[in-house]
Amino acid sequence: MGNRPVVVTVSVTGSMGDRETNPNLPVTPAELAESALGAYEAGASVVHVHVRNRETGKPAMAFNLYEETFQRIRERSDMIINLTTGPGARFIPDDNDPMGLSPLATMRGPEKRVEHVLRLRPE
Repeated sequence: MGNRPVVVTVSVTGSMGDRETNPNLPVTPAELAESALGAYEAGASVVHVHVRNRETGKPAMAFNLYEETFQRIRERSDMIINLTTGPGARFIPDDNDPMGLSPLATMRGPEKRVEHVLRLRPE
């Protein structure tokens, strides 16, 4: 196989979990960026970004969190940044009404799910 080029992609949080399940999970934009930049220094060239609510550590979709994380990574690297659109598509049925949504569901329309991508214009 020899010296074939390899692209290393990292997602420093993944789409699920919080600090209850992993106390080392990066949550703030600064923590997310530092984790991504550490992976960059170790050889990663792509980062898949999920942002988190600063208080709860749960998945979030707030534009300001994407923007700050994006800018922190961009200022210090040339990583390819892939912003997730997934948190707006979590279908969880209501236990009492299988046709209804649980309060834990995060369903959003396509426009809301891609708003941060369109505004920040990553690769």
